[in-house]
Amino acid sequence: TLHGGVENTFDGSVYVRRDGDSKVYAAQGSVRWSLDKDTFALRSKELLGGLEATALATIEVRAQERSYVLQHETGTTKWRLTKPVAERADEARVATLLKNLKEHRALAFPSDSAQMRKKLGLESPLVDARFTPLSGEPVR
Repeated sequence: TLHGGVENTFDGSVYVRRDGDSKVYAAQGSVRWSLDKDTFALRSKELLGGLEATALATIEVRAQERSYVLQHETGTTKWRLTKPVAERADEARVATLLKNLKEHRALAFPSDSAQMRKKLGLESPLVDARFTPLSGEPVR
């Protein structure tokens, strides 16, 4: 346990003391900034986490009356559209889609309750997307 004290107005350092140690130390002011974070600051805000395009097996998207499924050809950058029709997919468009999704960041972490999910419209979403990696659990 580290106990923090007041800031030294001369150089911005802070006084700290370790639990069980009677000595008081001076530490750089950045120590206070590094330790003075809440849980929001410590959480990852990536929308899809660490999912990479090369690690995905399928992408399934359902939006109202439309839906499609993309299948990744393992070991390549190629994607195939398997539903509603079987066609070769545009790899550049799929890469751009994934890049754009990865650039989004969470702005808040609301409490996970049935009431909050209903309020936010998560019980009946407008778009339902499932990203299935080559190994592990799908991300929805």
